[in-house]
Amino acid sequence: MFRVSLAQKALLTNMPKRAFSSLKQAPKPTGSQWTAFTMGSIGVAGLTYLSYQGRMARQNATVMQQMHLNHPMVQERIGKTMGYFTGACGLTGAMVYALRNSQRALMMNPWLLLALSLGTMIGTQVIDYNSNFVLKNLMYGAFVGTMSVSILPLIHMYQLPIIYDALIASGAVTGSLGLVAYNSPS
Repeated sequence: MFRVSLAQKALLTNMPKRAFSSLKQAPKPTGSQWTAFTMGSIGVAGLTYLSYQGRMARQNATVMQQMHLNHPMVQERIGKTMGYFTGACGLTGAMVYALRNSQRALMMNPWLLLALSLGTMIGTQVIDYNSNFVLKNLMYGAFVGTMSVSILPLIHMYQLPIIYDALIASGAVTGSLGLVAYNSPS
């Protein structure tokens, strides 16, 4: 017969509830949380101002200054890069969500996953964008898929808000730097 000690029973029955999974109101932000929010707001305001100044400098440039501006092809490439980054973030999130309960993906051989990720990464780099557009995007999608499978165990080890914060921080940092590069005059 299975016997549970009193201490083990107390551990099993008195589990603390999490604020994000209960109907209780979340606790009020602390001073350090307000500091982080304030610093983030200042950063967003600074990047917005920097992008605005770059856009105005580009529009108000004289003929001589326009000779030193970024070529429109550079802006087009930065725009495409940001589009691929956004698509990769979305595809990673969708694939992790779809595979979150898959034991087969969770227990995948790490050496096979390493070989697949390196193979798809090298394949994505080697294939020409202009002559093999579909194959290049398939290789890129497969690479994103291998990265999704490699981060799948994180869902079972950490709480989801931590993963959401990492995704939001990655998207915000890379997206803001891309926005500044896209709007920079040179």
